[in-house]
Order: sequence, then structure tokens, then C-alpha cells
Amino acid sequence: MKCVSPLLEVVEDGLKAWKNCLVGYFIEKKLPFSLVNNIAMHIWGNRGLLEVLVNENGFYFFKFSDDEACSNVLEAGPWLFAGRMVILKKWHPRLILSKDSYSKIPVWVKLFNIPHEYWNEEGLSHIASAVGKPLYADSLTESMKRISFARVCIEIDASCDLDDSFDLFMGDSSNPKLGENMEILVEYQWKPKICTECKSFGNYITNCPKLKPLLSPSENVSAPKLKQEWRRVNKRDAPLACCSQACVEPFPFGSLKDDEVISTCNT
Repeated sequence: MKCVSPLLEVVEDGLKAWKNCLVGYFIEKKLPFSLVNNIAMHIWGNRGLLEVLVNENGFYFFKFSDDEACSNVLEAGPWLFAGRMVILKKWHPRLILSKDSYSKIPVWVKLFNIPHEYWNEEGLSHIASAVGKPLYADSLTESMKRISFARVCIEIDASCDLDDSFDLFMGDSSNPKLGENMEILVEYQWKPKICTECKSFGNYITNCPKLKPLLSPSENVSAPKLKQEWRRVNKRDAPLACCSQACVEPFPFGSLKDDEVISTCNT
């Protein structure tokens, strides 16, 4: 087999074009390039973003002005584009483009039917904890300029069910007979698919590393093939308690002083 060996100067010159670059991908299907490019330029343009590229396998390459700009963007994450989490890593020579699986990801959630007396930081934190770990609310929720629903970014766990509703008990918890339940409706801006075997986001039942050894040859042949050739790695975290049950100790979420860190399409 023929082999070529470019001069070191050639390689060093090529490295200059990519040394200040972040590589990213979205869990599940990729978003349209025009949408990703517009959002990235809007939120990272003043952080040194110069150019956005994409390959046929759904990897996005974000080129920045310098290494400090790359580090600042990574440290300010996680980032959501149109409600979907983008996984970012620093580009380096011989980087293997691979998609990992995750057991927890942030998702924007709308909560309906919240009684007015619970419209404060502690009350919303208690309620949002029934879905997952609340991270922060949007500005309209914090300022109570929109009370038809609360919009909260919540870290959800793949081991828990993504329920469309849950009950809020209103009354004295020490005496359930003196209170009543209010049904809280849940709307997910994006409801990611979950592998039922390894309990993670980013894997599918047809290519789950946990299930694959158990499949027969005929099952493997009939399974749909993925076009991209990434190696999938399962990074399973320790499971949380079932999210369908409200947390006894709510997770507090802070103010929106870093609201620009998380970019979403306001819907």
C-alpha cells in the first residue's frame, strides 16, 4: 500500500487553521445549518466566533479568533440551540469524531396551571423538581410578566419517565386531609429519545452497546444502519431518584444574569 509523508511544515501550517476551533454535535438529529449558524453568530459573535462549518456526519466546527475565546465558550456552557443541547469539545490533532451517550441533559420545560401563590423562586423550584433538577427560569418567568405558564430549564435524567403531568399538593403536608391536589401540566420544548436498555440519551435500541451482544445475526442485519461512523461510548452516571416523584429537598435555580449563556428559540 502506498504511503505519503507530508513535510512537518505542511502539517504545522494546516494546524493553524484549526487550533482555535470547537467541535460540536447535537443529540439525535442535527439541526439545519442555517439555524445553527444564525444562533451561533448571535450568541458567540461578540465572543470571537469567526466561522461555522459542518460535515456530512452532523459535526459542526466553530472557529474562533483565539484559544481564550474557545475556553470562555466551553466554560460558559452547557449551551442549548433551539432548545437542544450541543455537545462541545476542543479540537486537537488526530481528534476522533465520536458521539457519546449521556444520562442527563438540560431541556426547557413549560409548566402550566401553577397557582399564583407559588410564583416565587422557592415555589417554582419545588414544583420544577418533580420533573428533574431545575437550573434556571427565563426572564419572563422570573419577573412574572407572563403567568400563563412557567418556563424553566431543567436537567432531566434518562432513568426517569418524562411525564406530561403531575399533582401538586396544596395544603398542610402533615395532614393530607386538609389539602387538595392541583394537576400541573408539563410541555417539553424537546423530548429526547431514551434508550430503554442503557438508560441514556444519544443511544438507540438498534445500536445500544449494552444490547448489541444479545442480538442475533439476523436481527443485526435487519436493523437500520446509521450513515455516520462514530464510536459510541456510554458514560452512564449514577441514577437519580424517580423524577415522577417530587423532590423532598428542591433544587434551587438562580437568577438570569447568565441568560445569554443558554440560547433558545423563544416559543
